[in-house]
Amino acid sequence: MRELGELQVNLALPQILALLAGRATRSEKQRVQFAFQIMHGTLNNMVLINPGPFSIHHPNTGRMLATAMRNFIEGPS
Repeated sequence: MRELGELQVNLALPQILALLAGRATRSEKQRVQFAFQIMHGTLNNMVLINPGPFSIHHPNTGRMLATAMRNFIEGPS
C-alpha cells in the first residue's frame, strides 16, 4: 500500500505542479505531498474505523475530499 501511495503521488505531482504556473517551489511540492497524505489518512480512517458522519460510500465524499485537497494546495502557505 505504501508503494502504491508513493506511485500515486509521483505520477500526480508533476501534473499538479504544472497547474500551479510559476508557483512550483519546494514549498508547493511539499503541500501537494501533504495533501495526498491527508487524503490517504482520511480514506484509511473511513475504511477502517468509519467514524462518520461521511463514509467511503457517501456520494459527496470524493468531491469533498478533492475540494479539501485543492484548497490546501492552493491556499496560503
